[in-house]
Amino acid sequence: MKKPFLQHIIPPKNTSFLVEYSKSGNIEYDNFWHFHPEYEIAYVPHGKGKRFIGHRISMYNDGDLVMLGPKIPHNTLYYGYESSDYEQYVILFDGSHISEMKTFFPEFEQVEQLLKKSSTGLYIRGKQKHELGNEIKKMFQMNTFDRLMALFTLLNKTAKNTTTSLRASSYLVATPESTFRLQKVYAIIREDFMQKITTQEVANNIGMTESSFCRFFLKNTGRSFKQALIDYRINEACTMLANTNLPIGIVAIDSGFSNASMFSKYFKKIVGERPLAYRSRFYMEINA
Repeated sequence: MKKPFLQHIIPPKNTSFLVEYSKSGNIEYDNFWHFHPEYEIAYVPHGKGKRFIGHRISMYNDGDLVMLGPKIPHNTLYYGYESSDYEQYVILFDGSHISEMKTFFPEFEQVEQLLKKSSTGLYIRGKQKHELGNEIKKMFQMNTFDRLMALFTLLNKTAKNTTTSLRASSYLVATPESTFRLQKVYAIIREDFMQKITTQEVANNIGMTESSFCRFFLKNTGRSFKQALIDYRINEACTMLANTNLPIGIVAIDSGFSNASMFSKYFKKIVGERPLAYRSRFYMEINA
């Protein structure tokens, strides 16, 4: 498996974010496995193919609209396009200051929640995604200030829309906004994910009751501790499947699952295919 490249995003002069447009005929069929600290919104009005986001390989069609949080490894969408007609619009922006704005402007509450949800990638569903796509298209005709206001409006509308998590690989790296307790929880997951970890043990470690800890973690991360632990284990398993020839049973144990059957069950649920199928397809596609 190729290591993702760190992509440096440089917005045009006197602007705070980048808006790009590409279409078949003026793009290269490039296998660019990368990540960046910026949030990304990608809209494909015309085109179909495979998208590679985190450890997920899935299909997209006309009107596809996704939002990725920071540092999620992914390929350029046009690397996997399979149609003769293809075009995409991409917005890349630093969301750290937007999160801080809620302190002064409570109207940004829903936007802040959207940014948190995008940490594992979001697929925007429903007819509204086409309306959102048209809003993105209009941004190309705006001056820099109006474009910034349009970004806020786009994020607010997206926050109110129906979304589905892509469950892409997310690295449990404590951010500056993380509380001391969350940092300790993440450290426990990273260090002990191969062992059995109970919510009671973690709660005791950070000085909380089990019920208080469960509410605290869900409120601050948008998912339960159990789900965070399983996601981390699956992410570790994906790395082993892509980088080693270890038997599935060994991968299961080394990633923290008690047996291969349970591992395969969760892997299929989260990644969308069996471990062996994932290893074969990911190797062929990413290393092509």
